[in-house]
Amino acid sequence: MGKMKFNRKFIKNREAVSAVIGVILMVAITVAIVGVLWGYLSGLIGGPTTDYTMSAQLYNTDTTNHAVTYTVEKVSDAAIKWEDITVSLIEDDGTVSSGSIADGTLSRQPNTATYVAIGQTFTVDVGDSAWTGIIKLIYKNDVLWTSQTLSL
Repeated sequence: MGKMKFNRKFIKNREAVSAVIGVILMVAITVAIVGVLWGYLSGLIGGPTTDYTMSAQLYNTDTTNHAVTYTVEKVSDAAIKWEDITVSLIEDDGTVSSGSIADGTLSRQPNTATYVAIGQTFTVDVGDSAWTGIIKLIYKNDVLWTSQTLSL
């Protein structure tokens, strides 16, 4: 059998795309991929995120019983439940302790309230001895509220 000759009459130019066009396409694709990744990783693309916040005004300080009471002024989400809030007590020396409604560290009025609402009061019991530090209320791993430095 003889060798078959390849018919070259249809091939006029061996380059499919010029080198400049190829580089421009590669750069454009790279920029698009980087843009999509940046948007996804920065939270721009994806599900909605909720920042839970609350503001409260100092209502009463009880230095004898080492407790402080606040009145809720604003709350970012009407679905925040008192039972889901954790209290972090951060002392000046860096010691951190935590509590909740279940262990009596946090209480609210009215005590039958399920959800945090404007006008309710909450009391934080910091313990049996003198205490200086700040109080943080934590909800779904977000800091919901932070007090000023207190001395009780």
